[in-house]
Amino acid sequence: MVRGVTAGRGGSVRIEGEPGGGKTWLLDWALDRAREAGCRVWAGSGVGDGQPLEALLDCVSVSALTDRRADIVDRLRTGGPAAELVAAVAQDLREMCVRHSADAPLVLALDDAHRADAASLAVWRRLGTLARTSQLLLITTAGDPRGLPDADHVVRLNGLEPDTARQLLADVHGKPLPPELAARLPDAAGNPALLTELLGGEAEVAARVTRRLRFLRPETFDALRLAALLGEDFAAAELAALAGHSAGQLLAVLDEALAYRLIEESGERLRLRHPLVREALTASLPLSLRRTLHRQAAEALDRTGAPAERVLDQLHDLHDELDDWTLDWLARHGEPLLERAPAQAFELIQRAVERTGPDDRRRQILEEKLGAAAYLLRRPESVGLVRRLSDVATDLERKASLLLMLIEALLTRTEFTEAVETAQRARAHAGLPAPWPPRLDGVYALALWCAGDHAQAAGVVRALDAAGHDDPLTRAYTRHVAHLLAIRRHSHEEALDHIDRGLAALEALPQERDLRFRLIANKAVVLGKLDRIEPARASITEALELARATGNARRIAVAAGAAASLHYWAGRWDDALAVLDLIGDLAPDPSTPVQRHGLAALILGHRDRHDDAERHLSALDGLHIAAGILRNHSTYVVLARALRAERRGDPAAALAELLPTLAPEYAKDLDQRFHWFPDIVRLALDTGDTDTARRTVDLAAAEAAQGSGHPGLGAAALRCRGLFAQDPGTLREALAYYETGARPEYLGRTLVDLAVAEAWHGDLEAARDHLNQAVDVYTTLGADWDVDRADARLRPLGVRRGRRGTHRKAATGWEALTPTELKVARRVAEGRSNPQIAAELFLSPRTVQTHVSHILGKLGVRSRTEVAREAARQQAP
Repeated sequence: MVRGVTAGRGGSVRIEGEPGGGKTWLLDWALDRAREAGCRVWAGSGVGDGQPLEALLDCVSVSALTDRRADIVDRLRTGGPAAELVAAVAQDLREMCVRHSADAPLVLALDDAHRADAASLAVWRRLGTLARTSQLLLITTAGDPRGLPDADHVVRLNGLEPDTARQLLADVHGKPLPPELAARLPDAAGNPALLTELLGGEAEVAARVTRRLRFLRPETFDALRLAALLGEDFAAAELAALAGHSAGQLLAVLDEALAYRLIEESGERLRLRHPLVREALTASLPLSLRRTLHRQAAEALDRTGAPAERVLDQLHDLHDELDDWTLDWLARHGEPLLERAPAQAFELIQRAVERTGPDDRRRQILEEKLGAAAYLLRRPESVGLVRRLSDVATDLERKASLLLMLIEALLTRTEFTEAVETAQRARAHAGLPAPWPPRLDGVYALALWCAGDHAQAAGVVRALDAAGHDDPLTRAYTRHVAHLLAIRRHSHEEALDHIDRGLAALEALPQERDLRFRLIANKAVVLGKLDRIEPARASITEALELARATGNARRIAVAAGAAASLHYWAGRWDDALAVLDLIGDLAPDPSTPVQRHGLAALILGHRDRHDDAERHLSALDGLHIAAGILRNHSTYVVLARALRAERRGDPAAALAELLPTLAPEYAKDLDQRFHWFPDIVRLALDTGDTDTARRTVDLAAAEAAQGSGHPGLGAAALRCRGLFAQDPGTLREALAYYETGARPEYLGRTLVDLAVAEAWHGDLEAARDHLNQAVDVYTTLGADWDVDRADARLRPLGVRRGRRGTHRKAATGWEALTPTELKVARRVAEGRSNPQIAAELFLSPRTVQTHVSHILGKLGVRSRTEVAREAARQQAP
């Protein structure tokens, strides 16, 4: 437009955007370019006292116009009919613009035009017609464009992209942003002014942001403060109820906020666009007033039929100020609260119990809900709470429900023996109404299985099946235990059938999220053990979403642990380590430390990161791993310790770590031991223990002959036989399975085993080729120690790698990205946000941000947009 006006083509431009969005900065930049192009510039502001023509006169208050401006002011003082005055002044200004634009282009600029007086806007509208046929350019900025003169061109400023916002703040800050400041960037939603407010010190941010909003009408400002109390989003009816307005009155109040884009639609609800603004508005209220308003908001939300968890959000910060309405509400809404927000419910109900006396009719109800919340959250005190409630319960149905909850709480704490004994006493309790006796039988079978008494658990399951119970929960428990027993027999297809039947039974009980979660998570694990990785990922995603919906950190940790195992089996070791890091920030399941440290130590050991692996193993020193379910979770620990011994050059000690898993008493708790049978054969042969090697070959063949349907059993048996006989043909049969993409780690090992056998038979060329292939696999995994072990096994046989096996990974560029960084980069290129990427890849947002930073550095770019361009170049033919 500036170039156009210098060529004799004028017109009008309006710059629109939210407050603090950069409109004035862009206007100043445009005026500087106009001056550089030789234009005469008159600029002013629409902010004033509202006097007629005040804004327009501010634009022309330059020294060259002092006399003419004085004449206009005198005319305004003498008064006259408003319409005639506007027309007369418009004519005067028209003549001035024509005269001053005759020898040079003229740019007339009005900042904050939405706040200008009506007379100035009327004149501006007339000047717009003149501008199209002269060397006159009109530029305005507006936060609220309603009622303003039309413009030939409109420039709309949106929020800055995350990487641009980060760079802007770093430039203003003068140095790299500290992590705590970088974490606050999303709160500004890309608004430049709000971003810069973050630099002024956390203690004063709220006050500074609030001052920026004081241009709003008082009624609009107050309505926004109430809206901020309602949370991230709210319904118009909810805000109207809290503010005491009708829908029509509320629309009139919010009209200004909507125009300034401080509020926007979010589906059928509304929300404040900037989390930082919401935070500042809430903080602007005195604490006592804020608590009073939260209490009023809770009642207003309840009146409008809002979900129970939204009401709970308002009550959460009341501390000891729990009145009778709040106590009544908690007693009435315990069930939906426990289902949707158990963590918040526990804390508030605990305070409510303390607030009620022993004779209060609500106390018993609240205590029961407190015990249920503690159980759902797997809190340590859950056992004591639920036990006490079950002991004093007089209603038999309530007692039965509490007994089942108590048994589950004991199982969660791995107190398996006590869980079995409690279940036995519960089953013997006389008079429990239907359908509780068979339900207690079902949880009794689960306790027996967890305690390692698989035979008796199977007997209970058979009895329940024979009885043909119609109760959905009984059927779900029965199928849950049945699938665990099937896994123990390596009957994984049967286990999947039991899981699907259990989930079908739970369709009638949508509130039973806990058992549903366990079945879905176990389905993912079973699919993974069958090397069906993609269906397994779909199931674990469903389980993780279910865990997140309840806010249950323990369940999130369990789902994340399963996801880490899937990543490990699929050869995505970077992803596995990232998920294990996330688990460290969550409330652990009793098996979580065993799995987390064991798997991390195993991967890090393979990657020759001795100190890091040792740190994880040391975290488990002194840990007693009892028989039962924990022993199955300890597999990674056993393998990591065997790997450590072998890395120290002690194959006998490595073999000693693995040998106990051959014992029938130990093996009954394991369902995947066949994977390390070939390692036992190899280590036994290396140490001269031929008897152990032969016994393991026979054991592998026997398990494969059971016909469980797991193809990995057959492949492991072939590897054992091929290793023992140094038979390349048998090892090639095993290799065919792993070449389908199952278990890259075992593909590498089988390739090395085959190379050794070929070398023994004198086929050094084939051995070298398979060694190189193995090293390629190990390089992809980052398994540096496995590369060294492969070299050590083949070197004495005269086999050394060719050049292909010595390839080093690039330090920069697309080729330098790790597998996880490639996944993150591709999702960045597709426009996904960090939280979205974190959810898809089972990573924490903090880990995703770290990956994004590494990606930017390796690619030598500064923004996500540039990452997208680089990704497009990589995909181009």
